Amino acid sequence: MRTTGSRRGILFMLVATLLAGCSRGGGDSDDGPKRSAATSAPASGDTKAGLTLTPQEQMEAGIQVQAAAEADVAATVTLNGTLVPNQDRIANVLPRLAGRIVSAPVPLGATVRAGQTLAVLESIDLGEAQSAYRQLRSETTVTEAALERAQKLAAEDIIAQKDLQRTRGDAERARAALRAAADKLRMLGVVPAPLEHQRDAIYPVVAPLSGTVIEKHAVPGSLAETDPLFVVADLSTVWLEADVFEKDLALLKTGSPATVSVAAYPDRPFQGRLTYVSSTMDTASRTVKARIEVPNTDTVLKPGMFANARITSSATVRALVLPAQAVTLMNDKPTVFVLTPKGFEARSVQTTSRPDGTVEVRAGLSPGDKVAVAGAYALKSRILKSSLAKDD
Repeated sequence: MRTTGSRRGILFMLVATLLAGCSRGGGDSDDGPKRSAATSAPASGDTKAGLTLTPQEQMEAGIQVQAAAEADVAATVTLNGTLVPNQDRIANVLPRLAGRIVSAPVPLGATVRAGQTLAVLESIDLGEAQSAYRQLRSETTVTEAALERAQKLAAEDIIAQKDLQRTRGDAERARAALRAAADKLRMLGVVPAPLEHQRDAIYPVVAPLSGTVIEKHAVPGSLAETDPLFVVADLSTVWLEADVFEKDLALLKTGSPATVSVAAYPDRPFQGRLTYVSSTMDTASRTVKARIEVPNTDTVLKPGMFANARITSSATVRALVLPAQAVTLMNDKPTVFVLTPKGFEARSVQTTSRPDGTVEVRAGLSPGDKVAVAGAYALKSRILKSSLAKDD
């Protein structure tokens, strides 16, 4: 009897244990979906889901929303190119005669004035030209004395008139030869040396215009022949040489003002003027050469710099225009904040700055989009803060 009672007790305990296990399993099953739903719920700072702010928060942050709309604006053309010296104010300084460079004291980068000596050369050809001039001057002196004497003799009927005419002809030929020799020396930029001058083979190489020495190839002791010894440029104005695409040609007009900027001075615009548009097109690149002249009185613009220019046309186009403060940089890209049903969404755009302080949106935005035209910095700060919290 005891054996049967013991068996019944053990069986009861096993059933109770199984029922308790099933009860605990059912409780775990209910908790699992709840934890999963809590994990997948979007955070309030998730930019993909939109940054949601109450009207009160928007007002406190100074956020103002405005629908993007098109407007008629002056068309602008943006050109990219390289700065070069003003080609009307640049000179290659070459030796007039081959010779040995005696000295070249002017350093590279020096500012020089027109007529200033840049180097001194010694030339055998110049020495020969000086000698020829002195010889012809002596001959001229002799023939003029002979003519004077012949005129006195002819006046006293001592010599015939034909002898006087022959003497006069010799004097005229000597004078003509002397003038030619003197003109040759003047063309070489050299003053005829006096008879007692011992260094008549020396001559200076001078600057043809005032400016800056941007190249120097003169080395004392070397031979100078036909290559430039110096390049002097007046850098008070520089040229921006750029390529214009065919689609923009109708918007350009010679004389139009241009705003030029360079990476070295990003906050300093330089005002220039479109002075030339080529009459021919490069068939390979389908572009036309254009030139913008830019004043450079303080010479901060250096030839060789990359630059871009914005030219405002007299034509008008339809474009999306926003206040400049509506655009901010995120991940080094121009970005605006668009209000959607899910909240404020950061959207990358392509923009062009305008002279009146606005920006033209070329891509990334559509008419009617509700854009935060004020308070963009506050939205950017909230999104960045939310992203940092999410990473933590």
